[in-house]
Amino acid sequence: GAGILTQIPHALFARELEQRGFISPDPGDLAVGVFFLPRENIFANVQAKQIIETVLAEHQFPLLTWRTVPIDQDELGDHARGICPQIEHALIARLPHVAAGDAFERALLLARKEIERRARVAEIEPLYVPSLSARTILYKGLLISLQLTNFYADLRDSRYESALALFHQRYSTNTFPNWERAQPFRFLCHNGEIN
Repeated sequence: GAGILTQIPHALFARELEQRGFISPDPGDLAVGVFFLPRENIFANVQAKQIIETVLAEHQFPLLTWRTVPIDQDELGDHARGICPQIEHALIARLPHVAAGDAFERALLLARKEIERRARVAEIEPLYVPSLSARTILYKGLLISLQLTNFYADLRDSRYESALALFHQRYSTNTFPNWERAQPFRFLCHNGEIN
């Protein structure tokens, strides 16, 4: 798989929120969760979103809105298209009770871990969280590097700005590829080998 980790493109999400009638939080006060959700099983999809929304509420994170990520499945091969999850963004605000910066990131990490734990207990697959952060966002998939910008329309948007971009692609040699194992991972990339 292949993917890219960047800073959150605040202008892109601010416009999305404004179109939906929200005032966008300042950069650093808006977190974006990237979620791979069940696509075929509507009941599992609803259950997955309920888990996410419940955990966010328990952590006192206002979920402003869900955003279906604009993708082009025609870019995928047959296998990747057949197992492609529903890809959604959760746009989340920081409230004053959580300090900005590292404290916000730690609180988001705890929320992500709790979402993943509850998904395992409920046996919901896929419910995978590529990223949940107020700093970075991850776009990845079971595809090759040349397909990435054609698959994700956001990456072609003129409002998508970032001071950093960490790109990685890797082809699985010892495991059967899937969307969750696609590179990059949440914080770093690696080639799986000892060099």
